[in-house]
This record gives sequence, structure tokens and C-alpha cells, in this order.
Amino acid sequence: MNDSANNSAPTPESPPQPFSVWDSRNPPPPSSGGSPTGQLVICLIGIGIIALGAYSYWGRTETPKIQVSLFPPVEQKKDEPSTPPANLTTKEPEVPPNTNPPIAQGTGKNSPPQRDPSESLRRAQLALAKTKQREAVNASRRLKSILDDWRNELEIWREQVDSLLTNSDGQFIASNPDSIRAFLAAYESSRPSNSEFTSSADSAKELSAIVENALSDPSDLSSPPPDFINQVESLAASATKGRDAYRASRREIQVLLKLAREKNSRSEIVLKDAIEEFRDHRAQIALQAKKDALQKAQDESDAIDRDIAANKIREAAVTRKRTEDMAAEQRQAEEDMTALRKKARSAEVKRYLGNLFENGFSQPRRTAGMTGLVDRVAKNGPVSLKALESAGCLEPTVEGLRQLNLAMTGLTDRTKWQFSFNPVDWSPDNQKFIKQAQDYLVELGPALVKEGLLAE
Repeated sequence: MNDSANNSAPTPESPPQPFSVWDSRNPPPPSSGGSPTGQLVICLIGIGIIALGAYSYWGRTETPKIQVSLFPPVEQKKDEPSTPPANLTTKEPEVPPNTNPPIAQGTGKNSPPQRDPSESLRRAQLALAKTKQREAVNASRRLKSILDDWRNELEIWREQVDSLLTNSDGQFIASNPDSIRAFLAAYESSRPSNSEFTSSADSAKELSAIVENALSDPSDLSSPPPDFINQVESLAASATKGRDAYRASRREIQVLLKLAREKNSRSEIVLKDAIEEFRDHRAQIALQAKKDALQKAQDESDAIDRDIAANKIREAAVTRKRTEDMAAEQRQAEEDMTALRKKARSAEVKRYLGNLFENGFSQPRRTAGMTGLVDRVAKNGPVSLKALESAGCLEPTVEGLRQLNLAMTGLTDRTKWQFSFNPVDWSPDNQKFIKQAQDYLVELGPALVKEGLLAE
């Protein structure tokens, strides 16, 4: 910036000085005179230096050049040409380049100190810490607000609910058992105790002190504990639950009191005594109910025991009857077998089955043709009852009669029957004889075996 000084022409006593251009790095020499022009030059140079310092202080990396030039006006005479003197030109003289090494910002004589990077980092850390501290403080203050509400509910509970136990308003509730029951349901509902409130308030106070002290200290770089917000939110949830529990129960009791007042019936005793009587009566009812339940259980147990005893008696009788029947059946079977065995040895049976009682080495088998077939065995003895059954000799048919006849005529080592192989040739007497022999085998088979007349 170029400034001009006084516009008056120089006097003969003070001839014009050569013009010069000065910057902040080449200050002008002190003025030897006290003329106004010199003083003005000095002021302008000082202002330039101040401006340069302010500009560098606000972060400029290079110092701008301030050029101060003095062009004292020269009055032109009428007879003189308009061209300037030889030692003056209309073009400002160029400032020679500065060959000195650049001065680092903040290290020059007139430059402000440069900011330390570690200080910038510290400021950033401090700002972040304060942000976290403010968040923690806000959370703790919200918790305090909820705890204050809870404390107010506790005070209201003592003033408006606990007082009903002994004041005249509670007598409205005491006048009706249903009202007493409803009052107890709300009064004894699950709520946090006063000690739980005190514990929560103490914990909240300790947490709040941590962050409040940190936030109040401008240089405190500490951050809240990692779980600080979680602890505060957990306490806030518990406090909200406690506050709401007292508030809900209180409102229920207020509604109950309003309804009791509308009935305009007041007990002669206070609510506290009415509750004691109500509890005694309820305890008596519960005790009687318990006695009734025990008696009922005892009666049911006795009935079960009687049924069990009766069932045992019946089962014993059935078992005894079954045993007796089995014994009777056994005796009867033995008697029948004795009779059958006696009959098996009779001459009548021997007349029909005598040849089967004879010993031999042949046993009958089923025959398809008209010739009786036998099996040879190693043991000598009477005919086998099982062999007769397998051969079909005991079947109650004509074929069964034919097989029996074939067996009797095919046993070569025993006495044979003399009947025809073909049933067509049988006479009625022949068939009656064969049928009677078969009936004896069916009736007396086991007895014949026991008597040893037939092989098993």
C-alpha cells in the first residue's frame, strides 16, 4: 500500500529528499528532523509493522510485504517542463529479492509463537472427554429426576395412605369387608422397600459425583467408566418401577376411598383395628378350611382303606374259591381217571381192543390205499396212542373207522381183525364193532396209557 504525505511543496530551506520504498524487513532510518512529513512517515511505518504482526499471528505462513513510499508532491512551475527530474521516475523502484534464508514461523524476532501439535491433540482429547462427561451428567440427572419422583411418591404414601390406618377417612374403608380386602390387596402389593430406595439413591449419588466433579474441572481429561451409562439406566429402570408401583397402588386406594365415602358408612373402629379383625376372621376361615380339607382327606383315605380291605377280602374269597374249585376238579379228575382205569381193564374193553394191547415192533400210519401200512420201531410194546391219532384212527368219520380197521389188519406181529379193507363190504355188525372200538380209544385213551395197556 502506497501512502502520500503532505501535499505542500518543499521550501528552499528543506530541499526534497530522494524517494525510498521500505518494507517490514528493511525499516527506514530514524528521522533526523521533527518535520510533520517525517513524523507521518514514522507513524505509517509503525502501523505497517503492527498489521504485519497481526496477520502472521492468525496463521499466515508467509509474511506479506508492506511497502511504504513517500512521494512528496513537487509543485511544478509554469515555465518548467512537465517531465520529472532525472532522479525521479513515475515507476516505483523494485525491491531487490531477499537472499537471506526464510525465517520459520514463530521463530523470527517479530513473529508470534507457533502452536505445538501436542497441544492441539490435548485440546481435541479434552473436547471429547467433556462431551462424554456431559452425556454422563445428563444421564445421572435424569436418574436423579426419577429418584426425586419416587421420593415424592414415598412421602405422599406416608401422608395419604399410611395415615388411613388411623384417621377418620380410613373408617369409611373399615366399614365393609370387601373394601378392607381391596385395600389390603393394594396396600400389600409387591413394591420396593424404603431401604431399596435408599440404596438406589446412594448408588446414584456416588455415580453422579464421579462425572459432576470431572465436568466441573476444565482440565479433567477423564472419561466416565465404560459401564457408567448401563449402571445409570439400570438404576433408572428400577427407580421407575418402584415409583410406578407406589403410584399405581396409591391411586387404587384413592379410588377405593372415594367409593367408600359415597356409601357414607363409617366403622366405629379405625382401619388398622378393622384389618386386624379381618385378618383374624380370615385366619379362622382358613384354619377351618384347612381342618375341613384334612377331614375330607382323612375320610377319603379311610374310604380307600375300606375299599382296599374289601377288595382284599373279595380277592381272598375268589382265590380261595378258585383253589377249592381246582381241588374239587382235581379230585373229580382223579376219581374219573380211577373209574376210567378200572373200566380200561374190563373184559369188555379187552374184547374190542385186546390185540392193541399185545406187544410188537409195528406201529400204524395213515394209509391212502386199501392195504394197511405200518412203521417198524425198535422197542417192543403195545400200540402207541399217538400213532393211532396220527394215522387218523380216532377221527369220528367213516375214514377214521377205515384207518382203524387198516391198522388192526396191517399189524402182522399182532392178532388181526378179520374185516374187509373196504367199508363198502362191512356188515352193520362189523361197522358197529369197529365204531365201539374207536369210542373206547377216544374215551379211555389216557387211562389205557396210565394202565400201560397202550404206549404213549
